[in-house]
Amino acid sequence: MLAIFPNTVHGRQWVNACEALANVSIVATRSGNRVLAGKLESTMRAFAVELASTSGNDPFVARVLTKTFLAIDDPTTALEAAKKIGDDVKDHWLLYQQSKAELALGLAEPASTTAKRALDAAGKDPKGKARLAIYHDLMSQCDEARGSVTEALESAEAARSSASNDQYKRQLSARVEALKARQG
Repeated sequence: MLAIFPNTVHGRQWVNACEALANVSIVATRSGNRVLAGKLESTMRAFAVELASTSGNDPFVARVLTKTFLAIDDPTTALEAAKKIGDDVKDHWLLYQQSKAELALGLAEPASTTAKRALDAAGKDPKGKARLAIYHDLMSQCDEARGSVTEALESAEAARSSASNDQYKRQLSARVEALKARQG
């Protein structure tokens, strides 16, 4: 995976390759393997740049681009990718990634608005409903960035109660406890 570049892969597979690389990088980062994540960065960027220039106006591709640019710590380009898509056609997956980019750029109010739109849209989609915990968690992060610890705690508790993965539930429990401690 480290040695593949867009010129060695058929164009129809660029989206899949880009997302696969981003997913591996995200897991590597979460596991503390910054070396692997770093090695993937140039390959991910190469695919993302090619995709952005050829099909960045497709909502699904924009979501992959936003996710990829966030994975390589480029929230400005991630937000640019998300904003290429009209608000009327953004699904909850793209809104989620856009909110993460806004949050990474310190844009707490827009991030919160976008996260709320993502959460509302996810609640209307059967696939989104299964992952509501991540949307509540993002709302919590936005609330915290806006300085509202009470709302952040409420969203974190909603995330924890809707989480199905035990490891993620433990992470959310730790977040809830940290927010409770901050609240006093």
